[in-house]
Amino acid sequence: MELQSKIRDVKTSQGSTDRWEWIHDKNGQYTTKSAYSLLTKEESGANGSTTFTRVWNPILPSKISTFNWQLLQDRIPTKMNLLRRRVIKDMGESRCGICNEREEDSTHMFLKCKMAQWLWMACAKWWGIKITLQEDCWNTFQNFERDLKEANLELLGMDGVAG
Repeated sequence: MELQSKIRDVKTSQGSTDRWEWIHDKNGQYTTKSAYSLLTKEESGANGSTTFTRVWNPILPSKISTFNWQLLQDRIPTKMNLLRRRVIKDMGESRCGICNEREEDSTHMFLKCKMAQWLWMACAKWWGIKITLQEDCWNTFQNFERDLKEANLELLGMDGVAG
């Protein structure tokens, strides 16, 4: 009932043509600058830094930034995502191709699979830092910055990975 009421309350303009309007710009025009401003404002944390600006760091190659963004949005082609999109038809085909213990989603593939955990720990040892793996990719990414800062790590753009 509430939806019907909201639809009835919509005011349409008679006699004029429809047009697109970007509500996040005072002129109603879409610009990359206004979209960037919207995204960075919406994702700002208490400390003023943003996940968006950390992912899209100009120090990183664009393909790494793109992959990181897709990973954080759960848009990489894991078996579970392929199953959801009906690329894979059988639920039995969705198990991790490395450990075969769980369904292959982003969290399992990058954090929970035994091979992924081994790789994270090997990298942490190589870099001489402590890495805190969280329950999901988003929180792990956000904590990665803290882990790097605690170790004062600025190797080969690793500082750019987290901000």
